[in-house]
Amino acid sequence: MDQLLNSIPRFLLVLGLIALGFFFIINQNPPKTVCDTQLEVFREIQAAFLYGSSENGKPRPAQFLELHQTCLNQNSPGGCYDFFEKLKKLAVDLGNISRECSVRVTDEEQVRNALFRSLKLMTQIAWGEREPKTMYAKYSWFDASEISIFCDVKKVTKRTLAPEDFLNWKNQIQNGLPGADQVEKETLDRKSLFSTPCDAYR
Repeated sequence: MDQLLNSIPRFLLVLGLIALGFFFIINQNPPKTVCDTQLEVFREIQAAFLYGSSENGKPRPAQFLELHQTCLNQNSPGGCYDFFEKLKKLAVDLGNISRECSVRVTDEEQVRNALFRSLKLMTQIAWGEREPKTMYAKYSWFDASEISIFCDVKKVTKRTLAPEDFLNWKNQIQNGLPGADQVEKETLDRKSLFSTPCDAYR
């Protein structure tokens, strides 16, 4: 082994060691990509709502679960206001992610959980405890503001799944609505919040 090393010119050994050192540094600290940067910024601005934060050195849980539960329990404009405002901001922040990086961000467990649970909750609130009497009653107490938020969240959520998978998930949510098993499929689709013509709320 010593003879082999002695037979190699010193400058080649030096170059080899430098190359190995450079490779080790790059391997341990790979350069950031554009998507790395966008994800990092997104995590920072959504830390309080989705990821949890800290205040005076004390950890604070993510606001999502508490606000989601409050909206579910109170089921009113006042009870859901803070939650929907956070959802609105989430949809805007996700919309600002470049298309090539959107999957990277929406693959985050906290993001997917927030999107799917929020759409499910809004669909349940709009439907109510029984089948809406008419298509026009399918919005419950939602006004244009809440419907617009639903549409924005649905838009970014659809990016996370293949069209067929999103359709299957939507059908699963609709089929779980109170009394849905007594409603024809076509009627269920028309009276569900998912049938909202979102282009009208852009």
